[in-house]
Amino acid sequence: MKKVVIVIPCWQRSAVVEKVVKQLDLFYNATKNRIDLTVVYVFSVEDPEIDMLLSIYLLANHYRDFIFSENKFLGRKLNEGIDHASKFNYDYIMNFGSDDLIHPGLIDLYENAIEREMSVFGIDKVFFWHENK
Repeated sequence: MKKVVIVIPCWQRSAVVEKVVKQLDLFYNATKNRIDLTVVYVFSVEDPEIDMLLSIYLLANHYRDFIFSENKFLGRKLNEGIDHASKFNYDYIMNFGSDDLIHPGLIDLYENAIEREMSVFGIDKVFFWHENK
């Protein structure tokens, strides 16, 4: 079974992050016999919504870890998340925005590439969803 680590830098928007975490729970449950998944969340102590983000993190049902990184310089949080993820000896790493969703069926598209141990692969279609209030 291949090890996949998803790194998610987070900043505010806890209502959106809550939906992402729930979707990752679905993805984890649907794929746990096919991939070994860990999600690394990267938070910032200066985030005005940090308490809410941490409470959402604690309710997640997928295997996860987190680190704190200062919210400065483009890409810094992602880079520190990737550095931290290296301790998990991953086969593949994915980076997510804190508003990205992943459908459990996506593993069907990725599985062939994972089995062939392709070094880089991705999706060729992206769908955007917007919830009107």
